[in-house]
Amino acid sequence: MENYYKLIFSPGIDSQSKFKDHVNPKRMQREVRKQLENVGTSTKSQQALKLWQEQQKAEKKSTQVKRREEEK
Repeated sequence: MENYYKLIFSPGIDSQSKFKDHVNPKRMQREVRKQLENVGTSTKSQQALKLWQEQQKAEKKSTQVKRREEEK
């Protein structure tokens, strides 16, 4: 009972750090599948078509805004 001052303890271990990096395998699989689906267009022609569609969409939106302002 008198030898408590001679005891040496090891440093503490953070028990939460072990579980922090764990990811549910099914969730990881879903995330990988979503990333693979959203890779995007693969050929230059598809990229050109997509760019053209986005430009047409922007033009249509701007003309609609102008028309609404004229009607007011």
